[in-house]
Amino acid sequence: VVIGWEKDCHVLTFSSSGSVSDHLVLHPQLATGNFIIKAVWLPGSQTELAIVTADFVKIYDLSVDALSPTFYFLLPSSKIRDVTFLFNEE
Repeated sequence: VVIGWEKDCHVLTFSSSGSVSDHLVLHPQLATGNFIIKAVWLPGSQTELAIVTADFVKIYDLSVDALSPTFYFLLPSSKIRDVTFLFNEE
């Protein structure tokens, strides 16, 4: 489960009994006035997570590195409001 809230993003892993087995906190280094709009798992992946703000989209592969994003898309207009990701099996 991923929970994105204002400045941090929390990733919780649950055991089969329903208790939290791991808790990871991501700090995407947001500028003043910039907040997390959405945190979403990429379709078809259990380890790739996108964090969306008005200024950028950072994509993390948590199986590789939880500190540095794999991809970082910075938009000059600061107008991101929402995102949708598509998955193509080909």
